[in-house]
Amino acid sequence: MSRVEDGERYMAAAQKAITKPRFALFWKPDHEDAAQNFERAAGCFKQPRPDLAVPAFLASADAWVKAESYFMAAKMTESAAHLSLTSASAKDPARAAQLYKQAAEYFVLNGTPDRAAETMEKAAKAAEDAGDAGVALDLYNECIELHMQEDRPRFAVDVVKRAVAFTVRAEMHQAAVALLERQVATYAKINNANGVSKSALALVIYLLAIQDDVRAVHEFQDAMTRGAFARDEALAANAIFDALDHADPDELARAVNAQIIGFLDPPIVRVARKLQVRASAGSFGGATAAPPVPIPGFIPTADVPPPALSSSSAHNLAPAPAPVSFSAPPPPSVPGFASAAPPPPIPGLGGAPGGGIPGFTPPPPVVPVPGLPAAPRPVAPVAGTESEEEEGFC
Repeated sequence: MSRVEDGERYMAAAQKAITKPRFALFWKPDHEDAAQNFERAAGCFKQPRPDLAVPAFLASADAWVKAESYFMAAKMTESAAHLSLTSASAKDPARAAQLYKQAAEYFVLNGTPDRAAETMEKAAKAAEDAGDAGVALDLYNECIELHMQEDRPRFAVDVVKRAVAFTVRAEMHQAAVALLERQVATYAKINNANGVSKSALALVIYLLAIQDDVRAVHEFQDAMTRGAFARDEALAANAIFDALDHADPDELARAVNAQIIGFLDPPIVRVARKLQVRASAGSFGGATAAPPVPIPGFIPTADVPPPALSSSSAHNLAPAPAPVSFSAPPPPSVPGFASAAPPPPIPGLGGAPGGGIPGFTPPPPVVPVPGLPAAPRPVAPVAGTESEEEEGFC
């Protein structure tokens, strides 16, 4: 008996398990037995008739769903998708992408989101092989979201990098920029400073490659402000900007062939090696600015010079006021107050006729300040006043 005949026999047994007999009163379908027979039939059809194996796998998955076994349903659907993608006679990448997505949904219902994310990425790759770039991008984003919802950013960042490679190959520029920004954020979430720095450099290079120079400069300055760039990556980006600013092809070739550029992901390295100088220099350093875009129907006004003054008008002008000088008034004098005379020399000090103290030099006399009133000299008490006061007190 051939394998195809065996498969047909299993298919008949599976149909019998889920088909109600005509005279059965208390009959109940056996979905689990039907699912197993469908699976055996698919195994028999797999090699000689893949076109029959795919429907058998899907029938088994449907029976497992009715038996509330979502894990087995996901496995059967995944087997059908794999056969649709690899078999020469039943190859259909678009259908494989749909089946992989269905299998991922079954894995989610089963409570295994990690398997669901892996299967969703297979669906994205199948859609990529089918040439449906939009569907592939949506599936990549769904896969990333599954990893992030389960707090698995380390797995998500690998999917993001593969999605970036796909969008770069497909020339989906805006999607690639968004994914590169997400790559920077994901590396920052897992505290991978090296990954953040390289991803920021890749973002700047890709923006330059698509000639979005304004945003490239903004992203570079923002990364420098946030401290996202390491030293080597900052120097590499600055070297590329300088080469483009000078419009020097040799300098640009040295900048993009630096060793640090080779450490980036291969799609970004290929993009960097294709960078070319712009038509005009100075667009990055601010030396020259692009001319304003003309507005249809708008005529700009010419600069009007100030009117020249005639000789008669010049004579009628009032002369400028003279500068005002300010001086401080002299200090007021106190009536009846005379400046103090210098104190007389004390006998016995240096220079006095009576001799002085060895090693002692008297201080110089106090020079009166002009305009400053001197302090009054102390008045000596009258002799006998103290004693008289004491006597009167007693």
